[in-house]
Amino acid sequence: MFQAMFGMPWRVGIEDGNQTWTYGRHHYNTFGDAKTKDLVVRFDANKIVKSYTINTTDPHDLKDG
Repeated sequence: MFQAMFGMPWRVGIEDGNQTWTYGRHHYNTFGDAKTKDLVVRFDANKIVKSYTINTTDPHDLKDG
């Protein structure tokens, strides 16, 4: 079901024996700052989302509190 919503991850891996999927959006600019976003999804042994992490370099995504 997760894959139906988000599509194929661009990278897969293993963390602590459980599968991880990484999705990314990267925009590079020759004359400006790169803007990147990554979503890392961690699944448990039953293939249920255990946790996720979102990382970004886009200052518009970074909000206080």
